[in-house]
This record gives sequence, C-alpha cells and structure tokens, in this order.
Amino acid sequence: MFGKGTDTYHFYLNVFECLVNDSSFTIEQAIIHNIENLNVGIDQNNLKLLLGCSESIEWAIRMYQRERVIKTLTDAGLELHLLGCGWENHSSAGYRIDDRIPYAEMLAYMADARISLNVFPWFKAGTHDRIFNALLQHSLPLTDPSRWITENFTDGEDIALYDLKHLERLPEIAEELLREADRAEAMIKRGYEKVSRHFTWSHCADWILNAMHTIAD
Repeated sequence: MFGKGTDTYHFYLNVFECLVNDSSFTIEQAIIHNIENLNVGIDQNNLKLLLGCSESIEWAIRMYQRERVIKTLTDAGLELHLLGCGWENHSSAGYRIDDRIPYAEMLAYMADARISLNVFPWFKAGTHDRIFNALLQHSLPLTDPSRWITENFTDGEDIALYDLKHLERLPEIAEELLREADRAEAMIKRGYEKVSRHFTWSHCADWILNAMHTIAD
C-alpha cells in the first residue's frame, strides 16, 4: 500500500515492532503510541485514515504470533491439526494440515477436538466467535487473553489461558489439560453452560440491534 522508504511505510513498521514488543497492545494503542513518539499533531480524519489502513499490520502480527505459538507446541512434541492454507510452508513438523474449509464445516472439527487452540486477532479488548463456538461444540478453548475474556471468563474454571509473553509455559498447560481429561471436561461443561445462557449468536444479534437503536436514538 505504501512505498518502501516513505514516512508512512516506516510509521507502520514501527507500529508492527511495537506490537511485537508488547503483545497486550491493541492496534489502536500501538498507532496512538507511535504518533505520540513522533510528537506531531494529527486530526481526527487523518487518525481514521491511519487506523483504516492498518489491516495489513493486524494480519502481519496475527501471523507472526500464530507462528510462534505453533512452533512452541510442535517443538515440545505435541501434535496439532491445523486448518487453512500456508501451514505447509512452516518449518516445524508434528502437525496435520487441512486446507481452508467453509466456515460452517469448522464446527465439526471443533466437536472432534478436546482442545481448540486460539490466537486472538489484535482487537484485544474484544473476543472472537471461535471461543463461543468451541465451547458450544464441547471443546475447550486454549487462548491468549483479551480484556473481554478476562472480564467474562475465569482461567481454569471455564476457559484455559496462556500468555504470549511467556510461551515457554504453553506446552505444559496443553499437556496438563490433555492429561487431566476429567478436569478439562468440567471446564468445558461450565463454559458450555455460560455460553448457552449468555453468548449464543442470538444474544450477539440482540447486542448489535440494541447498539444500532442506541445510535439511531
């Protein structure tokens, strides 16, 4: 989108490096942080432009962290089943790959998995439907945290969390969940009940409609 060597190109490179250095940053926080470091003023319209053009940075940091997570687990000897194109180019061994599949077919894979591994996109204040879908398919989400997740779920009770800043602990967490099947199943049951009561697609649709009505009013 931007020529190499341009100020905008270097700005987004700095945003990416900021996200690499601190995985808790959202895209918005990283962009604002770098604007402040430049000590320049920016109006709302230009800020919107910078945020609107940041999709490729979000994709880059997501892939960067997913590669770290997968490598950490496979280097520790765990076998993974990955969906999506491109993983065949990864240097690690120890996983099975299926190509990208239609969204609805993913649910059957979740239902067949004791653990569903997740790395959040970089809207770190929110959540992702993978969390809800995994629990509704009786699979345990093993995920990095977000603000929304930590406000609505409890690690070790109805979800399993790992920290991107301490990936060395991830294999032990995964192995313990696989080894202690009864404990993992109890977590799935509590998570399933919570999602069924509060976080189905119907609930999400109601949130969106309520937000639209609020804006319209």
